[in-house]
Amino acid sequence: MKVGNRSIGPNEPPLVIAEIGINRGGDLGVTKNMVDLIASSGGECVKHQTHSIEDEMTEEAKSIFPPNTNKSKFTEK
Repeated sequence: MKVGNRSIGPNEPPLVIAEIGINRGGDLGVTKNMVDLIASSGGECVKHQTHSIEDEMTEEAKSIFPPNTNKSKFTEK
């Protein structure tokens, strides 16, 4: 299989995908900086995701607290 000019398969070097996840705190500038750092360190691929809490979660799910806190991060402003 090829992605652009990069061959991917059992006889090719591994393709490491850098995960940005929520580490950027929703800040586009931080995201761009992280992508630049990944690229400058030899990274070839970045996985990034964006969530819209309002569209993805029910009110009941938003009220569930993580075990390390007594408040929901979804209600903080």
